[in-house]
Amino acid sequence: YGSCAQGTDTSQSDFDLFVVTNSKESAADIVDGFNLPKGFENLRIQPVIKTPVELLQAGESEKVFIQEVERGIVLWEKAASESRI
Repeated sequence: YGSCAQGTDTSQSDFDLFVVTNSKESAADIVDGFNLPKGFENLRIQPVIKTPVELLQAGESEKVFIQEVERGIVLWEKAASESRI
């Protein structure tokens, strides 16, 4: 989601990353450990990490934000057969 996903980013933009996971700590560690490719070393990754329960609870209080995320680009999505929820 965000300006990178919409194609309106500038050299000052960060990279907004929305992650839904059962293990917020593991996801944060992975994001912190990203090794960005040459030419992108100064890109700031701005993660928002939520559990599936937190996403369901967001509801009306974060409606505008969730709509923005839904307009974004899905980088990876777990197959239904992998779901354990």
